[in-house]
Amino acid sequence: MREVRKARTAVRIALTEPGAERREAIQALKAAAAAILAWTITGWWREAPMAMMAPWAAVLLVRATVYQSVRCAGQQFLAIVLGTVAAAGAGTLTGSVLTAMVVALPVTALAGSHPMFGEYGLSASATAVFVLTYGSYSGADIGHRLVESLVGSVIGVAVNAFVLPPTDLRQVEQSLTHIRRRTADLLAALAEGLGQGHEERSAQAWHEESRRLGADLTALRAARHHSGESCRLNPVVLVHGHAPLPARWWDEHWERLVEHVRAITGTLVHAAARDPLSPPRRTAEDLAVVMAAAAHLCETEPVSGQDRNPPDGAGCDEVSRTAWDAHARLTAHVVDMDRAGVATVGALSAHTRYLLEELHHAHRRAREPQAPGHGRVRRGRRSIRRDRRPRVAAGGLPWRRPRRGSAPPRH
Repeated sequence: MREVRKARTAVRIALTEPGAERREAIQALKAAAAAILAWTITGWWREAPMAMMAPWAAVLLVRATVYQSVRCAGQQFLAIVLGTVAAAGAGTLTGSVLTAMVVALPVTALAGSHPMFGEYGLSASATAVFVLTYGSYSGADIGHRLVESLVGSVIGVAVNAFVLPPTDLRQVEQSLTHIRRRTADLLAALAEGLGQGHEERSAQAWHEESRRLGADLTALRAARHHSGESCRLNPVVLVHGHAPLPARWWDEHWERLVEHVRAITGTLVHAAARDPLSPPRRTAEDLAVVMAAAAHLCETEPVSGQDRNPPDGAGCDEVSRTAWDAHARLTAHVVDMDRAGVATVGALSAHTRYLLEELHHAHRRAREPQAPGHGRVRRGRRSIRRDRRPRVAAGGLPWRRPRRGSAPPRH
């Protein structure tokens, strides 16, 4: 029943709102349409003897991006050629289906494991089985099988490229938003727990949550790669361009920020394991104030420089001042500590300082004015055409490039 409810929810989401469910449904329908079209052309219209190869090749090439369809088409066709030639040669030499399989299948399985074939290496062995099972290894049969496979590959790539081509440029922003929300929640939990007197179990839970943020960073890198790949060879992007992706600087920013949070939670774990009362009450309260302010700054931080809702400058500056005042008090506690306490509080002071500096840098970058012409990214020759208007120097005189070896003009 749970699976039925999940399937019903996915269908409802796909019908009512855009998202991953709708994209998957569209790609599935396109794959079915590509297979039907390939069979219509090869099996019904041309009545090809090996028509089943066309829909098989077409349905496998409706991929998540147009670039993947083109790349996988080459890999699949090479695997089919390998399997066909190996099976035909083995069948012709041995004259027995069983003996030919003993000869051909190890060859196709080993050759198909080469990285050149990607995930389609298994198609070489599958094709060899089809060839030997049908018992068709004549030159004409081999030619028909390769031609129908090529026709199916072309149809699959064409359907994926020209019928609602998949372009997903929101994955990066969604991943950044997810990391921001989870990091802010963790910092808020740190502030609440430190203010109430945390235990070693709490510190362990915080540290485990900070380590799980690494999986979100991995998903962010995968989303960045997928979004960039979805623009390659995409007809819609080549003609109309696309909205700019968040700069890679934001990925690096969140990697640094998550690393600082992980260092803070790791220090708390080591301190709690050595002494359940470490850090002392006053130190924990000041650290809680810093974590609460950092959580607020993290919640209000934009996910990119193109965020339509920039943070409130005055409010963030007030929260930042509160955080730095608490950090100053936290650092001042080092004077009254023993050797172990100095190591713990000193590490917490250093890591929280790096955390606050990283948040401040991101907010300052978000407030910077955007460069002129910051909008849709266009592809093609027009996007790289240089401005050939004559430049003007001071005083309204035409600017001329100085000759090599001459001194710069004085004004």
